[in-house]
Amino acid sequence: MTTRSLTWTDDLTLGIDDIDREHRGLMEVVNEILVACDSGLDSAMLGALFAQLRKSSLAHFAREERMLADTLQHRQEHAELIEQLDRIGAQAVREAEGGEVADATVIFLRHWLTSHIVGPDRGYSGYVKGREKRIRGGAE
Repeated sequence: MTTRSLTWTDDLTLGIDDIDREHRGLMEVVNEILVACDSGLDSAMLGALFAQLRKSSLAHFAREERMLADTLQHRQEHAELIEQLDRIGAQAVREAEGGEVADATVIFLRHWLTSHIVGPDRGYSGYVKGREKRIRGGAE
């Protein structure tokens, strides 16, 4: 299986520096996982990479949720993303133990982050622009 790494493109840029920087960081971890899937990295290391992605995602989602405290729907979307990440991570580790991560697992992972950025995150970006201080955890 050959897995292409994700590439940051202009359509993923929201114009909110902190959020764009975090999205790029998440993409870097996803790319590490994709490379690991291709290279046959052992299941323990793959599990550690998914744990890192989960931890970084939770921190990022918490920042977004502070900005959008009144947006229950976005919080629910984040919870669903973490559930998906947990499920796909466990599946990838099981597959790695068997020798190879399935193409379907890799395809799902490649779209997990980018579909959220160009969908729900793009929808709130207009609201957030100009409120970057709140994003960093300060008062507006």
